[in-house]
Amino acid sequence: MYSSIKAYELIVPEQFAPQAIAGSPGADAYARDCSEASLATAKAGVTPIRLAYGLDPAHRIDIFSPPDSKGLPVFMFLHGGAWTAGYLWWLTFMAPGVMAMPAVFVAVTYRLAPNHRFPAQLDDAVLAFQWVRAHIAEFGGDRERIFVGGHSAGAQISALLTLRGDLAEDPPSAHIRACFPISCPCNLQYSNPAPGSGEERTYKNVLARPEDDRLASPVEFVQGCRTPFHVVWGEKDFDRIVRTNGEFTAALEKEGTPHTVHVLAEGSHFDTHLMLRQPDHPWYARLARAMSASTAKAG
Repeated sequence: MYSSIKAYELIVPEQFAPQAIAGSPGADAYARDCSEASLATAKAGVTPIRLAYGLDPAHRIDIFSPPDSKGLPVFMFLHGGAWTAGYLWWLTFMAPGVMAMPAVFVAVTYRLAPNHRFPAQLDDAVLAFQWVRAHIAEFGGDRERIFVGGHSAGAQISALLTLRGDLAEDPPSAHIRACFPISCPCNLQYSNPAPGSGEERTYKNVLARPEDDRLASPVEFVQGCRTPFHVVWGEKDFDRIVRTNGEFTAALEKEGTPHTVHVLAEGSHFDTHLMLRQPDHPWYARLARAMSASTAKAG
């Protein structure tokens, strides 16, 4: 019924138009490094099943399942790209580390701004999560043991999935077992953003309305959360990432939400994701421990 795709299709599929990478320093090199690492992974024989979770051409997921999978935990991860860029194949290089646990890895892409402004990306993630819960058993996954995460913009989306109980009649927050945000913009409420800055681009290119900055800020929704968070950012990350992760982890601490924190020494905003090119990186061990410690919620 399903078939894997060829390695080169991970890099240049016709259904995805070329994108302008966001203007942050290092973004172009990061996109190149992700693509090269993912192509090397695919050429080594690790290729996904690519499927649609919705009607839009951007509604795509890549599923990587270990051989003979049955009842395995599931890790759903969303790429970054400042909500305006990003491809599924920025994530393929993570598959070996997740599959080795063993677990099913689900990479997710979504509609991009400015053509589709926030909360379109969050709406897509809800739709993707619902699809995964409905179908992941067909790929050896356990619908009651789904973990989520993401890098940068994808981290913000995954955190909101975990924290906001108002996103659907049966919200993802009721089922997510733990969240692993990497270099997450945890607070998008910026006063007097400097011209040309990433903060200004958030209001100019991403949010549907300026007042949506609160609804897009994970730090605003920590109250009552008991789902574990495992938070990572870089010592040399963007200033807004360092600052807002400090705010976010302080809020988790105050609320008593289970959480761990890791600051990557000398790490940049992009190093925090590219470090996962190493399948034996300790971050995967933390994910594996969280999966081992989890028990299924009532479905």
